[in-house]
Amino acid sequence: MSERIRVLLHVDSLVPGGLERKVTSLALGLDRRQFEPIVAWSWQYGIFGDQLQAAGIQVVEIVPVAARCAGVGKATAQIRQLAPDIYHTFSCRQNASDTLVARRARVPIIISARDNMRHWAPRSPARNWEFDRNSRTQYVTPCCEAVAELCRRVEGVNSRRVVVIHNGVELPRISQSPSIRDTLDLPPNPFVIGYAARYQKLKAHENLLRALRKIVDRRPDVHLLCCGADDEGRRAQLEELVVRLSLQNNVTLLGVQHDMDRFYRGLDLYVHASSSEAFSMAILEAMSHRLPVVATRVGGTAESVLDGETGLLVPPSDPRALCDAVLRLRDETDVRMSMGLAGRDRVARHFTVEHMVAGYEALYRRATSPRVPPLPPDAPAFTGGPEARDLPDTTIFITTIGDEVNFADCIAHLQAQTVRCPIVLIDRVAPMSAAFAMMHKLCTTPYYVQVDEDMLLHPHAIESLHDELEQAPEDVAFVCAALWDCDVERAILGVKIYRHAIVRQFPYRNVISCEVRQMNSMKAAGYKTVLHSTDEGAPCLGEHGKHYSAATIFQRWQRLFQKHGSMGHLTWLEPWPVRLLERYMQTREPEHLYAFLGSISGIAGRPEFDRELDWRDANPALQRMNFYFDAHLNKEQK
Repeated sequence: MSERIRVLLHVDSLVPGGLERKVTSLALGLDRRQFEPIVAWSWQYGIFGDQLQAAGIQVVEIVPVAARCAGVGKATAQIRQLAPDIYHTFSCRQNASDTLVARRARVPIIISARDNMRHWAPRSPARNWEFDRNSRTQYVTPCCEAVAELCRRVEGVNSRRVVVIHNGVELPRISQSPSIRDTLDLPPNPFVIGYAARYQKLKAHENLLRALRKIVDRRPDVHLLCCGADDEGRRAQLEELVVRLSLQNNVTLLGVQHDMDRFYRGLDLYVHASSSEAFSMAILEAMSHRLPVVATRVGGTAESVLDGETGLLVPPSDPRALCDAVLRLRDETDVRMSMGLAGRDRVARHFTVEHMVAGYEALYRRATSPRVPPLPPDAPAFTGGPEARDLPDTTIFITTIGDEVNFADCIAHLQAQTVRCPIVLIDRVAPMSAAFAMMHKLCTTPYYVQVDEDMLLHPHAIESLHDELEQAPEDVAFVCAALWDCDVERAILGVKIYRHAIVRQFPYRNVISCEVRQMNSMKAAGYKTVLHSTDEGAPCLGEHGKHYSAATIFQRWQRLFQKHGSMGHLTWLEPWPVRLLERYMQTREPEHLYAFLGSISGIAGRPEFDRELDWRDANPALQRMNFYFDAHLNKEQK
């Protein structure tokens, strides 16, 4: 990783819009001493691109495309040449091509933003492309809590990977320059309400116009200003509706405004009538201009607009409620002024660009920093008890992904060892190749033993491994002993002790079966390995896989068959799909069903890339099963 963290921010366009303004503000706000931002666009270049380049930020066109299209290679090559440490996509396209090209380019960290409420299917299960996108990302960044809840509940994203970072805006300076009402031909002393939103169906301009018809019947001085980009001719359709409602003297439909400060300064009240909204930048901007807000209670709007304090919230698709709220604030000047001041204060306290950028910077640092936390308070610093034989030349590394049940059992067995060795925890480091590499970096003893949290070692296990390697020739790199696998009820190669001086010469690669490939590299260099027998009746130094849930057993068998399909070195697996099915038919246990289904998933599919398992990634096949067998898997994953 470079001295500065290189962040590639991908957005669909750079034309004026809330999301585009947010990404631009983020790129401009990142501390250049720590971060190197690059902005990529894929659909339409615009004024924000000019602003970014004027500030010295690289702007590139990268067009992620469907996996079978010829252009995927070009996009992948572009990203690989830029060599970002982080690829953060803010794309709103309904496909997973943005994360596909980043993964193919082998970007270390992929983050996916969420800035909408799944308006294409708000109450429907997640689509396949959503599963695929999530499977390639380490973190998801919703712009508000309402969107985060959708990520967790509908898309099935693990809470540990969901990081809420609210949008932020600049606080405007006091200006004496003309506002937009000064340059428009408006009636004398109008009460001006405004709406800044793209002319598209989701923004529900029609409901606002119907509400305005009711408002004008009671207060003819009210005038509505709208501004925004046109979407497929909707602005012309709205102009026709204005005529049908006889509102020509009370409505002005403007195009894109490049000086939004001038727009907001010309308003008395801001109205946001959207039928679907995540966390509107326009609402925050209006509040920052001391404008009270009348908005529909959708998505995360209630997280910005405090009903009765900074504005009024009304039900969506209810023109009468919208009418009543506008008229109330039009007539109650003191309330309107008080709400406007409270709104600016709320933005200043919680929703500035500085707050937003600080949140993303913290995430970027967290995502790129190796995590080596101390042992939990209840975990021992050494194996064995007071009477155990000291082995200061051997370190015990425990790799864990946070499985409390397995970890507790693993620790209990280590405390019962006949030898005393220091313990170092490799906690939630992924993929496994990275966890193994961290052992090389942290080890300061001649030998080390790698223990997964689902390994339960017999009391003499570490002592036996140590003595065997110490007595072995100096060209033996490691000894691998057998464990009894509780799932397949046979001995498998499991626990290993390494001679650090040898294995540290052979770095782990992020590929399937990275340990097998490392072993082949050591053998090619002239070193030897000792692999204990796993034949029937072979001695075992402990147990493996005592606690499986439906989810973990599915992933285990899926991965085993993926490795077998890729490497062909797990020939003992061949008869197991039939055995797993027979076992389920006999027991009807859900875990046995998921073991069988996992094996079929691993046979029928192939891993998208030749890389080691990353426990942080979502598993699309498992997520689809989650929706199909909803009750059981939801219970297992809680």
